[in-house]
Amino acid sequence: MDVKLGKKSDSPVFKQILDMIPRSLLRKAIRKYKSDKSCSAYFTNDELVSMMFGQLNKCLSLREIAMGIDQSPEFLADIGLEQSPAKSTMSDGNAKRDYRVFEELYYLLCGYYKDQLRMREDYKVIKEIEGKHIKIIDATIMSVCLSLFEWAVYRTAKGGMKAHVSLDEASMIPDIINITEAKLSDRRGVDDFRYPKDTIVVDDRGYYDTV
Repeated sequence: MDVKLGKKSDSPVFKQILDMIPRSLLRKAIRKYKSDKSCSAYFTNDELVSMMFGQLNKCLSLREIAMGIDQSPEFLADIGLEQSPAKSTMSDGNAKRDYRVFEELYYLLCGYYKDQLRMREDYKVIKEIEGKHIKIIDATIMSVCLSLFEWAVYRTAKGGMKAHVSLDEASMIPDIINITEAKLSDRRGVDDFRYPKDTIVVDDRGYYDTV
C-alpha cells in the first residue's frame, strides 16, 4: 500500500491518514490483546479514530473531539464511524481498554513502513559507520493532572510523566518508548532498551553511570 498525502483526492486528509494504517495490522493487535472482547459499542477502531482526530486537531478535551467529529453524516461515513462517540463513551473506553493494543499497533506500523521511511532523499550515509545501526536516546517530561494520574507525583501539587525515547537515525522515528513517572532518572529509564550488534548509541551525560 502506497498512500501519498497531498495527492488530489475527494477524501478528507484525515481519511487519507487513516488509510495508511493497514486493517490487517489493526486486527492483529486487537486479536493479541482481545481489546474488542465483550464490546458492543466503541470498538478499538472507534477509539483509534477518535483519539487520532483529537491529537491531530489539538483538541483539549473529549467534548471537543466529539463535537469535531460530528461534522456531517458524510464525514462520519468517510472515517468509518456510524456516529460521533459521546464524551462518556470515550471516557469509559479510555479507562477500560488495554492501552497496549495501540502500543502494539505502533510497533507493527514501524516495522511495516521501516524500509520506506529509510528511503529519504536527504539521507546521507557516513562511510566510516556504514552498515551500523544508530540510535539516539533522550527523555522529556510532560506535565499531567494529578487527579487523573495519581501515580505521577512529581513535585508538590504537580504531576509529571517522563518519556524515555530511542530514535532510529535512519527512519527518524522512535522505535522504543518507555513511559515512567517523571522522578525516574534518565539512566534508569533505558535499562530495558536492547539493541542488535553493531549499534551506535548517541546520548548525553545524563546516561553515564560511574557507580
